[in-house]
Amino acid sequence: MKVGDLIICKETRDVGLLVKIDYNHAEAFGRTGSVYPYRVLNAYGALQWLEQTYIEKGCEVISESW
Repeated sequence: MKVGDLIICKETRDVGLLVKIDYNHAEAFGRTGSVYPYRVLNAYGALQWLEQTYIEKGCEVISESW
C-alpha cells in the first residue's frame, strides 16, 4: 500500500484514504508493541493513525494512487 490509495476494511467495509506512512510514528495508545504507521482519512473526514497489522491484513486497496 502507498500514500494516495483508497482502502476498504474487509470486515466492516469502511473506506479510507491513506494519507501518510510513518514507521517512526509513536502512538500513545493501543496495544503494547503494536506499530501505528498508517495515517488514514476516513469517510467521516477524521484523520487517525491505524495499526500496521490491521491495514496490511485487514484492508485491501480498492483504488490505487498513481
